Amino acid sequence: LYLFIYQHFFKVKMDRFYGLFYTGGKIAFTPDGKELAFASGNKISKIDILRKKVEPLTFYLRSIVLSLDIERRGNFMIVIDSTNLMVLIDLKKKEIRGKCILRNNGILLKWSPRGKYFAAVIKNDIQVWKPNLNSSNGHSSFQLSRTYNGSYGPIWDIDWDQTGDFLISGGQDKIVRIFSFRKKKNFFEINVKEFQEEIFFVKFLKNFDYFLVLTKDNSLTTWSFLPNTPKSVLTWGGEKLKVKMLTKSKIWVEKKLVSAVFLNLNSNTMFIGQMNGKVCAFDISVFLSEETQKRKKLLPLKPKILFSIETGYSLDSSISSISGSSNSGLIAIGKFKNGKIIVFDQISNKVLFFYGNSKNHFTCFDIAHNNRVVCTGNRKGSMNIWSKISGFCLVKFFNHIREINKVIFLRNNSRIIISSSSDGTLKVFDLQKGVIIRTLFSVGSQKNFDMISPDDSGFFIAGSCKKTFLICIWSIKNGTLIESLQGHTSPIRALSFLKNRISLISGSLDKTLRIWNLENLMSNKTCSCDFFNVYEKITKIVIHPKKYEIVILSKSGFFYFFNFRELSWATCFFKTTNT
Repeated sequence: LYLFIYQHFFKVKMDRFYGLFYTGGKIAFTPDGKELAFASGNKISKIDILRKKVEPLTFYLRSIVLSLDIERRGNFMIVIDSTNLMVLIDLKKKEIRGKCILRNNGILLKWSPRGKYFAAVIKNDIQVWKPNLNSSNGHSSFQLSRTYNGSYGPIWDIDWDQTGDFLISGGQDKIVRIFSFRKKKNFFEINVKEFQEEIFFVKFLKNFDYFLVLTKDNSLTTWSFLPNTPKSVLTWGGEKLKVKMLTKSKIWVEKKLVSAVFLNLNSNTMFIGQMNGKVCAFDISVFLSEETQKRKKLLPLKPKILFSIETGYSLDSSISSISGSSNSGLIAIGKFKNGKIIVFDQISNKVLFFYGNSKNHFTCFDIAHNNRVVCTGNRKGSMNIWSKISGFCLVKFFNHIREINKVIFLRNNSRIIISSSSDGTLKVFDLQKGVIIRTLFSVGSQKNFDMISPDDSGFFIAGSCKKTFLICIWSIKNGTLIESLQGHTSPIRALSFLKNRISLISGSLDKTLRIWNLENLMSNKTCSCDFFNVYEKITKIVIHPKKYEIVILSKSGFFYFFNFRELSWATCFFKTTNT
């Protein structure tokens, strides 16, 4: 509701999402191969491959996106989420054109080559829909044209032939089904039941007469129709046609490890992703040659391994999706468990870039003063540096062993960033060199620093401990602990150096405000403190950018204005709702 009010009444535009990661489903290339789309939770994002820029669409779906596909001209995208909501998106105008609620979850989507229809796998059925793409009022409707049922289990893959007149499907029931799709005509179904394992991948070849099947036992076969009957006979359901296996081979990968397949018919290359994070490229041009297809006897063939792509071996390295662009020769590899996308150039045989982020919740962030980079910290102790322009993660640091509580850039310096963690340390990073230049330690039981603040000069940094409620002052120059300030009896919720003054202000849940005079630090003398009772638990302090005033926010909803130059209270406001 707040997002709706801001966008429509205050005209606030969402500029960038950070930390988006791939959450499964198909990765779809645009027809020109310059962009690709993927699902990130209930959002859809596009990656501009040439500029290496991420552009998330500015609307949400109701739940996690299960499947998506882009039509051949690149104007429209169809999306299904886990609440059975099917959405038609206009990619040019970046708006939703139509919605439809399905009875069951849709797990696969496939536009026809002509772009007028799309097939959706709904549970164990295949439904062919026709959207009204030329609606004058800007809203499209959906019309159900065909429903193909009869499958005894989930359908794993579907494909259209080049004319858009026929559909092929395969799944758990070990049967390949071919359907004829013609408007205002009957249709005839062909069942191929000569498989011993589940059908994992099906694909029509360059013409309707041949198709390719890959089963879960790594058996790759090509088939043809006998006799070479015209399509009209098949469409009208004439004599029952038989199919013949032309070639058969075993793909050289470990059994039961195939998790994703993509076939590039232009280069006759099959990409097979495995659960161990490895992608192999096979040359299957021998399978598709005219000499092989004209042979009368079964020909055992072995595909040639061209190269393999190492994407990292770990428990979460399984390949969940492979997609490609026939025009640009690029291959996109999706890894659902660690939320990453790898873009591979088939022509130069090298990885172009990685995109993604680990599925860790952010605990803090800060924006650099040059407005170009954003720093985030998460629960596992890693810190990411993001480009504000492109949305890509530039640098990752894994130097903390526990949750990061706070990250902050030095004032007027976008090169140095400081982080505090539950492991009891503060670290100073140089982003230009990509190294840690200081590690600030504490003594005794001070092991969990949350609030940190550097001064304007960059000489000192202050940090508060969650356990002991002490405030520690370090020298950034040599990394030594200068002073420990005690006085608060509850967790400190606000800590900041005052501008143009060597003074530190702190607010705590013990209902006190303290201003520490640090001018005596250079002469090794005791620091003085001005103590003020607020009678409310302090949760936040904001310093005015020009005046000598601060705003104090209390837990019960009071706003206090305090003049720290005259050490006097200005006024107080009450917020009707609790904070």
